[in-house]
Amino acid sequence: MLRIALCLAYFSALNLIANAEEPRAPLTRLAAGIEVSDADDAAAWNRVVLVAQPRIASGDVDRLSASLQSAVSTLSLTIMANVKPIEGVFRLDDVGIGYSVPIGRKIVLIDSENAARVGASLGFIQRQILSQNETRLADAKVVARTSTLVLFEVPGLMFVYGAHRDVMTRHLVWVESQTGRVTMAVWCLQKATESPIIQVTDHPLTLVAGGTMEDRKVHVDGESFFLGIPSERAFALESLPPGKSLPWHEELRELAATSSFDRNSISKLVTAINDARKQTKE
Repeated sequence: MLRIALCLAYFSALNLIANAEEPRAPLTRLAAGIEVSDADDAAAWNRVVLVAQPRIASGDVDRLSASLQSAVSTLSLTIMANVKPIEGVFRLDDVGIGYSVPIGRKIVLIDSENAARVGASLGFIQRQILSQNETRLADAKVVARTSTLVLFEVPGLMFVYGAHRDVMTRHLVWVESQTGRVTMAVWCLQKATESPIIQVTDHPLTLVAGGTMEDRKVHVDGESFFLGIPSERAFALESLPPGKSLPWHEELRELAATSSFDRNSISKLVTAINDARKQTKE
């Protein structure tokens, strides 16, 4: 069963952080056929981080046929983690991303080449959407990695100030060293107006519980249609995944927008997130 309780424990594994790096390597892609569920520690992918099912919710909804709206909501963005106990302490071995669909009573990872092989029946529109989504996922990059956390970013579109704007969504996934539970912090970056400076958006940094099932609301921009067909800019997220919003302060904003990380800067980011979390409890 997917966990829904929010783990707000302090990053107790700060002392395990070592050799933080900025490899900018592609984020691991989850292979078709993996069942989306928490599993025992021996399984390759044993923690569900997030399953986000999109839903057309606002904007020029009437521009979309019922079949296209249904096709958009078929594919759920899925993030999973591989957690391993090593000498009595849980470590985060890897984080992976992909798309999943319900097959029977299970939720199963698929990809455009192996959907039919694992039992998923996709129509033409669904296959096209999946292929486009996979192209975007190819740009998901790891920003920093330690023995207990992975920081990665994925480009996308967010409905901000009445328009679909390019953003880079950062995801910090970590494991609680004593329990093996995973939690994720999520925030968005964008270029400042008429400036190359990268800054966080006004959307608050959000702590997301491991195992969260998100109803991902999507905004439709009718101006991004050509001959009745939506372009890749026609759809944008309304908000970040649900969770506990943390207040921004100057230091946290600066650290969250850092372009590269080393041992010192990733530790400062973790500390700043925890400080913001503690302030919301006071």
